Amino acid sequence: MSNELFYFLIVLIDLTIALIAFKLGVKWVIVFIVTNLLLVTALAGKIVDIFGFSTTVAGPFYASIFLATDALTEHYGKKIGFKSVLIGFAALSLFVLMTQLSLLINPVSFSEELNTGMKTVFGTSLRVFIASGIAYVVSQNFDVWFYHFLQNKTKSKYLWLRNNVSTITSQLLDSSIFFSIAFIGVIPNWIEVAIIGAIAKIIVALLDTPFIYLTYKVKVNKDA
Repeated sequence: MSNELFYFLIVLIDLTIALIAFKLGVKWVIVFIVTNLLLVTALAGKIVDIFGFSTTVAGPFYASIFLATDALTEHYGKKIGFKSVLIGFAALSLFVLMTQLSLLINPVSFSEELNTGMKTVFGTSLRVFIASGIAYVVSQNFDVWFYHFLQNKTKSKYLWLRNNVSTITSQLLDSSIFFSIAFIGVIPNWIEVAIIGAIAKIIVALLDTPFIYLTYKVKVNKDA
């Protein structure tokens, strides 16, 4: 299977999981957001070729967070949306803090190879965390605010419009912050990675439109 098929398979699976989490309740959606943030932190450094261009494999996981945040804002209001952003950032901060401290502990000889691998994966996560943390807090809070603003302006009509406009705008804001901080001076073609990453996120934003409509089909009358 090609990289492109794997990439879009990941997108569809992750969006479907977001929808299942929404059906189960608010707490499950927040778990989904936290999980995807951790996946982004662990996988953002893996650069792959998609249609001949370089981008990070973590793009679908981060883009799916916008569906989850928009679904919470749509059905439960901006207060829950902002709360999910705060919880996600707190979980991400704890994850990075504990992984960085754990790497400082010397391993026994027979796990040296594993420890080296962990340093390769998590040793660079501090810069990625700073980039992810700043981009996440700024873009997600903007997304919640802008989504709610559009919802009020359109009197809750045109769901497709507020979902796409708020998400695409927030994705562009996120990408400009994240890729600048995470990859300048780290990879030579960071501008290409940033542009393709932004395009990939916009595509996911368009693909998640049917899923935001489906939240009305699967919503249950409970908040947890």
